[in-house]
Amino acid sequence: MAAPSVSWQWLLAPVRGIRQWDWRAIVACVVLAVFVWVFNALNKTHEYAIDYPLQFSVNAKRAVVPIQAPPMSLRVRVSGSGWSLLRRFVGWDLRPLEVRINQPVGQRFWLPRSNKVLLDSQLNDLTVLGFVPDTVWFRYDWLKTRTFKVVARPAELASENGYLPTGPVMVAPPRVELSGPAALLDSLPAWLAVDFGGHTLSANFFSEDLPLQIPYPDLLTPHVDKVKVRLDAQPFRQGETLVPVVAQGFPADSSVTLQQGQARLRYLAPASAEPAPPQAFKVWAEFRYLERGAASLPPCVELPPGYRFLSLEPAQLPVKYAENWNNRRDRSR
Repeated sequence: MAAPSVSWQWLLAPVRGIRQWDWRAIVACVVLAVFVWVFNALNKTHEYAIDYPLQFSVNAKRAVVPIQAPPMSLRVRVSGSGWSLLRRFVGWDLRPLEVRINQPVGQRFWLPRSNKVLLDSQLNDLTVLGFVPDTVWFRYDWLKTRTFKVVARPAELASENGYLPTGPVMVAPPRVELSGPAALLDSLPAWLAVDFGGHTLSANFFSEDLPLQIPYPDLLTPHVDKVKVRLDAQPFRQGETLVPVVAQGFPADSSVTLQQGQARLRYLAPASAEPAPPQAFKVWAEFRYLERGAASLPPCVELPPGYRFLSLEPAQLPVKYAENWNNRRDRSR
């Protein structure tokens, strides 16, 4: 461990006799050298990119709204002395460049070089070399207000213990207004949906603070952003039964017959209702709904009052033709 300490002695020899006041002199010399270097650099000419503030003003007889707002600043490449660049860099005497848009709905861009003379006068101690970007894009449209119907879809509510809506949905207010770009408002449908979020459907559903599903929220402003929703609900139970399929209006000569004698019907029944008798469920097929050459036709279903249809197997009822059926049908026409 002694060898390293000996090897460092020759490095410490030049400064071993320096007193405390000698260190202060060295620091002063370094500070003076840095000051001279900075002062010399500030007197030279440099190139630099500064963010120059912009102030857009719109000249229009009607109110307009930005779809793509113009930028608040523009990067300008300039050259000048270090003192001038330092003053502009810290924002001293940096007035915004005023840009006037006379046709906001039709005009889509602005060329910074078109205001170069004005910018040169405001940056009188700097030389403007270029702009980044060389084209500034924006888009305006006329401001419009449109009325929309509020639509609440109970099917979007999570059901709790089999509850389903049983009556009309009441929404207040039933209509709301949106303000924004005219072209965007005209492209929307005539309704706005209620956002149920994480709410669940129970016996008595009532909420005073349901938000609306606002399209393009950054561009459209609702006059009312929350609505009240009220609806009645009751629990349902699921069931199924086999129902005989009845043929109605089919030819008496059996030239066309049903191949399906029974169908499996799935339904929802009110939980508080008594089980319905089998004859209360009806499935039938009407011959008039059979299209020419079709192999099946849609069924007709009737349920007890208060019941709701889920599904039917088969969804289409197959039919069977006699061998001479097509010839008969052509002669009858």
